[in-house]
Amino acid sequence: MILHKWIRVSRKDVCKICEKPDWCTYAPDFAICCMRVTSQKPCTNGGWLHPIGSAPQVPVPHRPQEPTVDCAPLMARWQRTDRIAPLARLLGVDELPLRLLGVGWSTEHSAWAFPMRDACQRVIGVRFRNERGEKWSVRGGRNGLFVPQVPANKRVFITEGPTDAAALLYIGLFAIGRPSCNGGAAMLCEMLPKLGVRSAVIVADHDSDKIHPDGSQYNPGVDGALRLSEQLPVANCIWLPPTKDAREFVRHGGTAVQIDAMIKNVRWKQPVERN
Repeated sequence: MILHKWIRVSRKDVCKICEKPDWCTYAPDFAICCMRVTSQKPCTNGGWLHPIGSAPQVPVPHRPQEPTVDCAPLMARWQRTDRIAPLARLLGVDELPLRLLGVGWSTEHSAWAFPMRDACQRVIGVRFRNERGEKWSVRGGRNGLFVPQVPANKRVFITEGPTDAAALLYIGLFAIGRPSCNGGAAMLCEMLPKLGVRSAVIVADHDSDKIHPDGSQYNPGVDGALRLSEQLPVANCIWLPPTKDAREFVRHGGTAVQIDAMIKNVRWKQPVERN
């Protein structure tokens, strides 16, 4: 078995497929793993393989498809407010943040239902969570953002998933959850200016390090936060809680005042002007 040395692209050595200076990797004389442009060979890290020396092709940017299921009526049907209290106890938060996120209960799935929204706040998908903590989504829907239905603040906290967003809402912060550590960037870039947001705190989970095929290490939570930081159209910083994640921080008595003190000591990044 041949092991290829994978090299991360840079500003001086951009991806030959998408012409971007970050996120992608390549193995000289073998292939390029582009994280933005699709091919017939998906990679396990979420990108697509483009063999070097293969037949010329015109790169087609990957664009998410429209949902094939109308999820808004489903969420309207699943609004069981009497089931919010057990979830609040399970997560260690108040009921109000969960109501603000529009959480419901699906009897047929025996699970709580979290609506996912696009940049225009239309419900385009549903994330389920059962009492065992197992998670899945409505087939035919799309991944989207977990957005509380309240007036936005000038500063937003961006978390991984809805439960961390609920925890930060619980302590009085305006928070939006993204579907994963790598998802939702394009929607956030479109949504934040519409909401009047001026700054963002990206909350990264304390994930364990993973290993690339070439033996180099990477960290999904931190790496995903760094990629999002490069794309956001507002001033932003990355906050790594002293616990596993934001929800655990709140469950251990963490407050908004403590978070504010911590983010004063981190590096803030100004947005890059785009034409």
